[in-house]
Amino acid sequence: MLAISKFARWLKEPSREVAVVIVSSTALAEDVSQGLEAAIADWNEVAHLRVEDMEGLQANWLATDVAHASGECQASELLRAVSKRCYLLDLESDGSVRLAWLGSVCGHELRCLQLEPALAAQGEAQEQVVRVVEVARSLVKTILEERFAP
Repeated sequence: MLAISKFARWLKEPSREVAVVIVSSTALAEDVSQGLEAAIADWNEVAHLRVEDMEGLQANWLATDVAHASGECQASELLRAVSKRCYLLDLESDGSVRLAWLGSVCGHELRCLQLEPALAAQGEAQEQVVRVVEVARSLVKTILEERFAP
């Protein structure tokens, strides 16, 4: 059973075959989020984690004393179900990279994709979804080649 957090939730839970975890925040346009859910619904290699409170999740991580095992790091609990050989794909839409620290929680490699907020505002969410899917497809291919290369 996957961990539950008050700071983030799985929109699409990771399968055993997961290679990429898309990480988004509530700042992601709803049209883009819905289009993304539909695009990855049957794709076992891709999961989707929505961070609902970025500051809270990071503060929880920083406050957790791993050396003395005091408290529970909710980011670690969420990502524990995902192989360290997976990529985290951070979707940002405001020019900043606020979730870059998330890759260091469990040792995942993190990639950031800057989306155009103006496109989502103009109703061109499908372009954003296609861009995310293309990047995810490339990352999945990289992982699969590493896993199954002779």
